[in-house]
Amino acid sequence: MELTENLKELVWQRQKGMCGSCGKKIEVQSENIQNAYLPFLTGNDPNEIPTQEMLMLCNMCHGEHTSKKLITEVRKYSFPFANFSNYKYNDLYNDVKNDVFSSIEQINSLTDLRESKSKMKELHQIFRSVNLEREHHDELHNAISKVNDEIRQQIQQSQEKTDLEFLENYNKLKNQITEATQASETATDLKGAREALIKAQTLFSEYKIKNENRIELNSILQSAFEKLNSRQAEEWEKYEMECSDNYYSLKSIVEEAANFADKATEFKSAREKLIEVQNEIRGKKLKKEQRDSLYERIRGSFDNLNTRQSEERIVYEKECEENFASISKIMLEGIEFSSTSIIFKEARERLIDLQNQIKNLKLKKEQRDNLFDQIRSAFDSLNERQSSEREVYDSECETNYNSSKIKIDDIKAQIDNFGNFGQIRDNLITIQSELKILKLKKNQRTDLFNSIRNAFGSLDAKRQEYKKIKNDDKLKKLNSILINLDNKILRIEESITRDQQTLSGFVTINDIDEIETEFSSANDSDKIISIKARISDKEASLNDAKARIQDIQFELAELNKEL
Repeated sequence: MELTENLKELVWQRQKGMCGSCGKKIEVQSENIQNAYLPFLTGNDPNEIPTQEMLMLCNMCHGEHTSKKLITEVRKYSFPFANFSNYKYNDLYNDVKNDVFSSIEQINSLTDLRESKSKMKELHQIFRSVNLEREHHDELHNAISKVNDEIRQQIQQSQEKTDLEFLENYNKLKNQITEATQASETATDLKGAREALIKAQTLFSEYKIKNENRIELNSILQSAFEKLNSRQAEEWEKYEMECSDNYYSLKSIVEEAANFADKATEFKSAREKLIEVQNEIRGKKLKKEQRDSLYERIRGSFDNLNTRQSEERIVYEKECEENFASISKIMLEGIEFSSTSIIFKEARERLIDLQNQIKNLKLKKEQRDNLFDQIRSAFDSLNERQSSEREVYDSECETNYNSSKIKIDDIKAQIDNFGNFGQIRDNLITIQSELKILKLKKNQRTDLFNSIRNAFGSLDAKRQEYKKIKNDDKLKKLNSILINLDNKILRIEESITRDQQTLSGFVTINDIDEIETEFSSANDSDKIISIKARISDKEASLNDAKARIQDIQFELAELNKEL
């Protein structure tokens, strides 16, 4: 249905010339309402909506509803002056009832009391916006009151819980603030004391407390800050004197370094000198303006250094560009010669000569890479043109490939049989070097290099395996020797004990010299000397065995570290 003037007139008459939302009088021909006719039903083409579903709003209500995108969400009862012909009281009651119970269900599902209160306010607005019969009014009012009472009870419980939480927070915060303020009164590190007070001050954001408690604790902190400020003023005077001494001492050093950098021809040493002075400044006490002044002088030297270096770079880049332009011309001639020459040797020599010229020229990396890429491409093209030698080349490549493959396979067999690992590695390196100069196809060379890499991997694995076996054998041998030495020490100690017991049955040589009895004789003296000599030999053998045990234990410890 087209929104004609006649249709507008019908809607205007149905609403008695009033805005469907606020009831304000609207002139039918007013330009201010030219866009105020809206289809109420959602998702329908305005041309297909019947007249009774059209809605007329004043300019203000139209802007409010469309800006909030409410025209497709609200009920018809929200427009009491629209006089919808097909919207009866039962329809209104059912819409209101559905919205009320839908809102109650939504409120019951919420956990945020603020959101619940907001939703409850919206519910009251819905309920107050319509006129219902007494029975229906009481029904919905009772349902709303029940939910409202439940929310009030929850708010009261939440408030009691909040008060208890505030009290606990107050006690915790007071203890921490008291501790910080008491520590600040005796602290020697005033900066640390101030930081501790500031840290205590930041605790206000972590704890929720009542405002009067917050004022009380904040007053305690402010008093501590004032005492600290008084002590810090004295320290500040000493600090200023130290800063002044440091500044005038560093100023001469900075000037010396800056003058050196301004005149230096070696930029690296000039930069190192300036950086060295910068590091020295960082370790000294200075005021901000003093430090800035010194750094400003250094920055000026750095800027001057950068300017000089940039100028040299410009000269360098200009020289590179000139060299690149010059060699590029020669390069084109050389590549053209290599692409047309039938004497491949001369063509190769020409390209190699170009390579050597490029190496000796001052060029940027990307320029040098570009030229070398062109030469490589020329070499590739030259190789492709050597079709007359291709058969010989292929045969030689195949022969070289098979020969190298056999050598590598032979070395792999030696690796599996635990051959001479040093000689094997040397052989692999030799073959690897040969592959770089042998005539081979790309895939053949790649395959052989892969085989060599695998052989090196196997060699390292076998070497580790062999080393482990050797270490295991050595461990077994050393442990066996250790056991034997322990048994030997036991036997020697038992033998020494027996000799000492035998010796105790004789009179010592000193006793023989001092006391002569009928029981002493030259024969006993000889036996005593013999036993003592035997004991001395056994003790020497015992010490050797113990020293050997220490050596073995050291070796075992080293072996265990390697394992």
